[in-house]
Amino acid sequence: MSYLAQYALWRSAALIVGVHGGNLGGTLWLSPGQSLLELGFTGCQAHPTQFAHVAAANGARYRCVTLQSYGSKNKPASKDDGGNANVERAIAAAREMLGTYPLKKR
Repeated sequence: MSYLAQYALWRSAALIVGVHGGNLGGTLWLSPGQSLLELGFTGCQAHPTQFAHVAAANGARYRCVTLQSYGSKNKPASKDDGGNANVERAIAAAREMLGTYPLKKR
């Protein structure tokens, strides 16, 4: 996908959902009215990641849902051991983010 196509895709999205990492580099292109939901590792809610700061600087909304360690519903995942997404929590966060603000008209 070309750079211009990636830019256009990011700019047209009401909500971006992604796992913490380089794939969220397009956060630089967010603008007011857009939302970023990061699936992150231990501490992303207490200690915002670089993506939270960039989203805020661009006027976009941000939330983090902490990944859970494999085999444990109560232990947050670390970058070393990987993890599973709590799908229900991620969907609830996405619905909250989209329901709070009007969607862009296309």
